[in-house]
Amino acid sequence: MTSGVPSVAPGDVADVAPSSEADVVVVGAGLAGLGAAVALARAGIDVRVLEAARRVGGRVLTLRAPFADDQYAEAGGEFVAAAHAAVRDAAGRYGLGLHGLPDAPRLFAFGGRLLRGDAPDGLDERWRADAERIERERRRLTALIDDPAQPWAASAADEIDGRSLAGWLDGLHLDPLTRAYYQAWITVDYGVEPDRVSLLQYARDERLLEASIDGDDGRLRGGTDRLPLAMAAELGPRIHQGARVRAIEQDRRSVTVHYARHDAAGSLCARYAIVAVPMTALRRLEVSPPFDEQRARAIDELPYATIVKVFLQFRRRFWAEAGLSGRAMTDLLIGASYDATHGQPGERGILTIYTASRAASRLAELDDDERLAFCLEHLERLYPGCGAHYERGHAAIWADGTLGAAYSHVAPGQLRRFGPVLARPAGRLHFAGEHTDPWQATMNGALASGARAAEDVLARLRN
Repeated sequence: MTSGVPSVAPGDVADVAPSSEADVVVVGAGLAGLGAAVALARAGIDVRVLEAARRVGGRVLTLRAPFADDQYAEAGGEFVAAAHAAVRDAAGRYGLGLHGLPDAPRLFAFGGRLLRGDAPDGLDERWRADAERIERERRRLTALIDDPAQPWAASAADEIDGRSLAGWLDGLHLDPLTRAYYQAWITVDYGVEPDRVSLLQYARDERLLEASIDGDDGRLRGGTDRLPLAMAAELGPRIHQGARVRAIEQDRRSVTVHYARHDAAGSLCARYAIVAVPMTALRRLEVSPPFDEQRARAIDELPYATIVKVFLQFRRRFWAEAGLSGRAMTDLLIGASYDATHGQPGERGILTIYTASRAASRLAELDDDERLAFCLEHLERLYPGCGAHYERGHAAIWADGTLGAAYSHVAPGQLRRFGPVLARPAGRLHFAGEHTDPWQATMNGALASGARAAEDVLARLRN
């Protein structure tokens, strides 16, 4: 590693049993849990982190094998928007730089047409007129959101939340090709089709972007995993990997977290706990006393995306040789693609195939060879002859039973019901994770939520 960032290999963090007591216990060593623990440790608090996996980072996972030439690809979170202040600040603290994304044209494949351009509104007059209509209506929609941190408080929240993003798009009477593009883009962006996304969530997200700073999106140099590894190195023996939490119980004075590690049971008693795991993991925990009905329903019903990323390494970056960025948006079953290795040295290159929801589920059902062959076959429609340059491939499947669920979203009618409780403490339990933050489904939301939960706990400890 460069920039003075220490490396921490899986299993290298605290292979000793955690002590039986601490001021605060954090459940989960993803970005949210690590962010909370770092803030607490820097404040002088005795904090312990219990992580079920044998690595840190959660849904941040950089794959450095099986690729040649020391190239890597991001199996999990990777893109850092200009507005993602929490990620950029954290990267800066650890001396981690970012590099931009390629600005060459991309491909658009819809309705059997293959078009090349920078953005859909520049492809033809019909798409340009539709883009202008969408922008006008989008601004009307976001004007209804006074505070994106509490979108459920908007006067029109009930009506907006009850509608789907698909219904709103359909009401704009778009050209079929434009509608197909937005169907594909939203499915990739949210991890689910627009008929399963609350219009209130979309309005909140767009309102956040309106208030954001200008700048370029990017990725962390050297791999996104450098950030959680640097945070873990700072925490050192406070992190305990392979500690699978089974149950959490609390009373008026303390929290006790029960876990299994190395086939042995253990318990850790603390004054407070920060639960920084996805709802899909929280559903499997026994919590005593039970949560109230509203929170229990949010835990049980908040939906998560299914995402499959397929990485194809080629001996040449044929897309760059053709003056293209490697980015593509399609109505094909492979969804979208982009260059995973922009900014990395070497003649070889990796294209990421990014699929979501039903298309991802279909890919997940195939075996490895079938999956790679399927993606190559569809990629040939974008880049004829690309198969001649193919060398190797790999897939990352984000679904229950594999790497775990991907990121969360909010279905129509859910944001007003669940939004107010997702980040609200329950007794001595505090909650963090992308699902608890306005920047939902992002690394920024995870980090910001950890800082917020740590602040809340510090205030209670000081009082």
